[in-house]
Amino acid sequence: MKDFINYVNDYFERTYSGDTRLPGFQESKNALLERLDCLYRKELLEGHSHEEAACHALIRIGMNQLVENETWNYTLNRKALKFERYYPKLIRIGLWAIFLIPLVFLCLMFSMNSKLVYLTLWIISIILIAAFLIVIDYIHDRLGPNAGPQHTNNIVETATSEEEPHHADHI
Repeated sequence: MKDFINYVNDYFERTYSGDTRLPGFQESKNALLERLDCLYRKELLEGHSHEEAACHALIRIGMNQLVENETWNYTLNRKALKFERYYPKLIRIGLWAIFLIPLVFLCLMFSMNSKLVYLTLWIISIILIAAFLIVIDYIHDRLGPNAGPQHTNNIVETATSEEEPHHADHI
């Protein structure tokens, strides 16, 4: 038992040797070691040998991490797809707003006495709407080809093309 924990501890120290001074590193390491110890003891209680229990504990930790990563990726992809679906609508709203809201302030500026206030609001509204459009386009650009249904199709096509060997040189 102690050999297993020492082995994992040594591996942790070697792998993350540069990160040991970061805040929270020791707490994270201790939490991982406690989880491993708990899983290890549970495997021993189920009748596994020390080696099998250690192996199963490490596999469970790894599988939990994989599940967490897949869940996070799924959530991120779902949000990216939702953003891509609303992207044209957001751009259309922003373009309409960049013309209509300043037009309203322009009409108010000529019909009211406090022209400076409406001129200031007019300029601020143009800047804010332009910033909104820039942020929306930046997010769309950062998502790039990794979002949307076409990315899922590309993954499927790549996977199927890798499974089917091309025998063009044998024909």
